[in-house]
Formats: sequence, structure tokens, C-alpha cells
Amino acid sequence: MNCELAEHPEVLAIKLISRKITYLHRALWTAVVAIGRARESWQMERLSHDARSLLAEVDRKPIETGGRWSKPASELETNLLVYSEQFHTAAGAHARRLESWDHWASRTGSSLNRNFNGRAGLTPGPPSCKIKGTGE
Repeated sequence: MNCELAEHPEVLAIKLISRKITYLHRALWTAVVAIGRARESWQMERLSHDARSLLAEVDRKPIETGGRWSKPASELETNLLVYSEQFHTAAGAHARRLESWDHWASRTGSSLNRNFNGRAGLTPGPPSCKIKGTGE
């Protein structure tokens, strides 16, 4: 089931909640990409030098990582700064393919608005919203 879900064209699989794979419907992609593109202080301040170097490389072109780049790649993935996809090399080793959100959007044919304000897309509903059956 997980493999089928991960390969569904309307689903994006990213490590989001507790660093576990989270499956997001296409309706949420714009907000996630806006966050990844934002480069907010919470995303950037604690990045190691290697992670910053790797991010600069990924901004230029998608790359495959392994070995010494494993920890910096995890930093970028955890902070939603890149799209990351894990795979097994021909030798059977674990590796990651990293790409910028702009490259990912172009590759997947996603028409994501570059001017989307991620904060606006993630704000809670108006105070008048009520949860059915709770009286709230």
C-alpha cells in the first residue's frame, strides 16, 4: 500500500511529521513548496557549513548523495529546504537524490505559484468556524 501511495501522481511523499514519511495530497503542495522556498531563519540558522554548501549545489542542479553528505542532506530534508528521494544504488547502498523545489516543480509539471505566501496558506480558519457536534 505505501509503495502504491508514494507513486500516486496526486501524492507527495516527504519527511514532515516526526521525520517520518508523510503523504501529502496535491492540494497542499503549493504550501509546502512555499515553505521550502522561503529560507526562513528557522530553516537556515542552524545549518552546518556542509549543509549550506550542499544547498548551494542543489540550487544549481539535482544531485545524488551518499557517504559524507548523508548528514548535511538530512539537515536540508528536515528543514524542508529540498525535495529528497531515497533509493538504492546499483551496489545496494542507500543514497538520496536531492533537488530544489523549483526543479522539482518543473520536473513534475506542477504549476506552483512562485508568489504564493506560505503563511497565508497555513493560517487557521476564521473564528466563526465550528466543529460539528462539539458545540465549539
